[in-house]
Amino acid sequence: MSLLKPIAAALARGALWLEQRWLWCVSGKARAAIALAQRHDHLLHCTVYPSTDKIYGGGFIHQRVKHYAAAGLTVLVFQRTRAHQTTIRTFDGVTVIEGRDALFATLLDQHTFDRVLVHFLSERTWEILAPRLRQSALLVWIHGADIQPWHERDFSAKARSAKAKRRSDARVGFWRRLVAVLPPRCTLVFVSAYLRDQLPTYIGRPLPPDTTAVIHNPINTDLFRYIAKPTAQRLKILSIRPYTSEVYANDIAVQAITLLAQRPCFSVLSFHLIGDGSLFDVTVAPLRDFPNVTIERHFLLQTEIAARHQDYGVFLIPTRMDSHGVSRDEAMASGLVPITSRVAAIPEFVDETCAMLTPPDDAAAIAAAIEHLHDHPEHFTALSAAAAARVRRQAGHEITIPQELALLRGSHQEG
Repeated sequence: MSLLKPIAAALARGALWLEQRWLWCVSGKARAAIALAQRHDHLLHCTVYPSTDKIYGGGFIHQRVKHYAAAGLTVLVFQRTRAHQTTIRTFDGVTVIEGRDALFATLLDQHTFDRVLVHFLSERTWEILAPRLRQSALLVWIHGADIQPWHERDFSAKARSAKAKRRSDARVGFWRRLVAVLPPRCTLVFVSAYLRDQLPTYIGRPLPPDTTAVIHNPINTDLFRYIAKPTAQRLKILSIRPYTSEVYANDIAVQAITLLAQRPCFSVLSFHLIGDGSLFDVTVAPLRDFPNVTIERHFLLQTEIAARHQDYGVFLIPTRMDSHGVSRDEAMASGLVPITSRVAAIPEFVDETCAMLTPPDDAAAIAAAIEHLHDHPEHFTALSAAAAARVRRQAGHEITIPQELALLRGSHQEG
């Protein structure tokens, strides 16, 4: 069995070499991508990036790239796909190359970038990167699912499956090996101190000194503007969430609304649930007959989300796991009071001075929090202002983007 992995790795390298030769000989798009790469100082590798038909995917990466460009840095985005066809597209002014591993390897072979930026590093991507870094510095952003073992998400039947556990073991093993052989110009960028502190517990070894940075996901506080909320908006509750996994705890939000339906305050409250995903219909079904619950099945652009924020006062966002909580922070930046769960990294970003924190999976506590805001308009006003201030102080792009730019320019110092 010990011989199988080296043999498989050798076969994979051979297949990669053959595909690279094929790309070079017959793919005009691949040659165009190589020419494009040679006009950029930085290469960003990711597995997901927004497109016109998938506007939610990788929005937090896109916001970074826009800020990098505004600061004068040339960053080329490479989105890894399994499709054989190379695609060069533009989204919101950003050029994105979509291609397979062979094209990524070819870009690195043909041009030495100042820095390679990676979001969601996998073992396969590392196998391509490691022998090709040469003089390039490497920055690896760690978001959560890319390092966490299965038991961090054991509330999901999918995470408890035998297949998921095998993948989890392989992922943890990869990170254990990687941490032992990090190249000298590599920085691991964690989006929360919680994640940085957890990784050694996952892999069973400490992180090497001077190899990490904690920089929160940037929140666009220009887009998500704070305008003081009238107290009447405490009665208007908004939820904008994916319905693709149990991690988002949308079922708990629905349970809380059904509990409130039995209380006198319910008639003056209004709820608006927006999202999409495989769990959408079954999750929201219990709310279909309530006249004060509006349900929309679709995703929104960031500009549309910011516009919706202006009409609501409370953001309903329970969760079962979060390494930061970008959508929560965006709502807070707009002055919405979040009702969320005291789990994982959440206490790193909110406390009782700016949010209503509830125990995990506690629909009754969420209902009580909404009822409390109904009964105490002055507390709502104080929380709203504090929420907007907290985001700007901790994760606003005015704070986080300069830290990332310092990393890209080689002058970052971990605080």
